[in-house]
Amino acid sequence: MTILNHLPLTESHHDKLNFEPKSKEISKFIKKFPSHFPCAISVNGSWGSGKSTMLNFIEKDLRDSNVNVIRFNPWMITDRDSLIKNLFEEIYYSIDDGYDNLKSKFIEYAKKIIPSATKAAAYAGAAAQGIDPNGLSILANSAEKTSQGISQLLFDKPLSKRKNDLSKELNRIFYGSEEKIVVIIDELDRVFPKEILVVFQMMNAVLNLPGIHFVIAMDDKAINEALTSEGFKNPEYYLQKIFQKKYYIQTDYQLRTLTTNVLKSVFDIDNTSYKALNNNLEAFIYTNQNKWITVLEDEKINGYISELASLEENEGADIEYMVHSLNDINSSYWKLFNLFSEELNLQNPRKFIKLVDFIYENWEEYYKILSSRNYNSDYEMQAAFLMLLAYYEYPIDFHYTIFDNRYSLDKEAPEFLIAVRNHLNLTLPGFNIKQGNRTRRERKTEIIKIVDSYFNKFPDYNHVDSNL
Repeated sequence: MTILNHLPLTESHHDKLNFEPKSKEISKFIKKFPSHFPCAISVNGSWGSGKSTMLNFIEKDLRDSNVNVIRFNPWMITDRDSLIKNLFEEIYYSIDDGYDNLKSKFIEYAKKIIPSATKAAAYAGAAAQGIDPNGLSILANSAEKTSQGISQLLFDKPLSKRKNDLSKELNRIFYGSEEKIVVIIDELDRVFPKEILVVFQMMNAVLNLPGIHFVIAMDDKAINEALTSEGFKNPEYYLQKIFQKKYYIQTDYQLRTLTTNVLKSVFDIDNTSYKALNNNLEAFIYTNQNKWITVLEDEKINGYISELASLEENEGADIEYMVHSLNDINSSYWKLFNLFSEELNLQNPRKFIKLVDFIYENWEEYYKILSSRNYNSDYEMQAAFLMLLAYYEYPIDFHYTIFDNRYSLDKEAPEFLIAVRNHLNLTLPGFNIKQGNRTRRERKTEIIKIVDSYFNKFPDYNHVDSNL
C-alpha cells in the first residue's frame, strides 16, 4: 500500500497522471515573466485533484533554477493578524543577506501594515533573536514605551511613501535580473472566507511589488462561494484583477489510468481473488464487452430450471429463462461507467485512492466468503462488485431491498443505486414460471442478501448466516 502513503507527490518519477509537463509549463512561465513586475497565477482544481502535487513539482523545478521560493500554508494559521504577520516574516527572511537596504525598507513597510498588537509581539520576538538592527529601536521593555514606539511609526511616513520606497529598491535589485521571490500558497480554500479575503487583499494591494510573484492553488467553486459570502456580487471579476494567468487541473478521462496505475498495483496478480476483481474492472472500468453478462450458458440455465422444477410449488409448471434486450444490457453497463465519474467522482485521484484503500481492506475476505458459498459465477461477482461500490459510497442507504426490484424504491434514492438495481434486474437470472393461466417471475437474488449480510451485520436479520 505504499502508493497510498506518498500523496501529495514530491518526486516526478511517481507521476502517473502526466502532471509533470503542466508543472514545467507553469514554472517556465514564472521564470520568463519579467522579474521587476509583480505577478500572480492560480492553479485551479477541485478537492483531491492533485493541486498540492502540482505545486510540489512547480516548487522543485523553480528551486532547481535557483528561484527563491516560499511555501506558505494559511491553513496552519489561526487568525487574521497572525496570517499577515507570518506572510511578511516569510518574505522578509527570504531576502538574501547582503540586501540590507532592501530589508530595512521592507520592515519599515511591514510596520505600517501589520496590526499594532501583532507588531509588538513580532518585534519583541525579533529583538530577542537580534534581528533587524534598523527597526527594533522603537521597542522598549515596558508596554508604555512599546505603545509609544508604534505610535511614532504610524505618523513618521505615509504608507504610500513607504511602499513607493520599497518598490524602487525592489525594482533596482530585480530589474534585468533572473532573480525573483515566488510565494506558493496551498490550501487557501480550506481557510475561512475572511482569511481568504485577507490573502487576496495582501496580494492585490499590499504585496503587488516588483520581484514578488504568487502561485495560488485553489478550488474555484469554494473561493467564489467564500467571496460571495463576504459580499462580492461578481467574485470572478475580482479574481481577474488579481491573477494574470489561470491554470486548470482537469480530472476528466483518467479513471482507467488511475485503475491501472493505482488499484492494480496493490494486488497480487496471481491471487485468485484478484483475478475475479480484474474481471470486474475489465467489465465496468475498461468496458470490455467480452466481459459483459448478456445471457447465461445453456448448461447453467438448464441447471437453474431443473432446480426450480424440483420444487413442489412448481410441479407441472412450464419454466423459461427471461432474455433481456441486448441494447438494454449494453446501455446499463455504459450508464454505470458514466456514473463512476459523474456521481461517484472516482476520476478524482484523492477520491479514487480512498476507494482503493477500502477495496484493499475488504476484497480478499469478501471474495473468500462469497466463493465458499459458491456465489462466484461471473454474474454473481459482478453483482457483488457493484454492491461493494454502492456500500462504499452510500453506507447509510445500503439495504438489500434497494437492489431487489420486488420492493418499492424511494424516489429520493441516489441515481447510482437506482442504476445498480436496474442492472441487477437485467443480469441476475430470471425465469417465468407458468402454471395454468397464472405466470409468476422468479429471480436468483440470493447474492443480494448475502452481500447485504456481509456489510450490514445486524443481529436481528433472519437471513444472516452465522459465518458472516
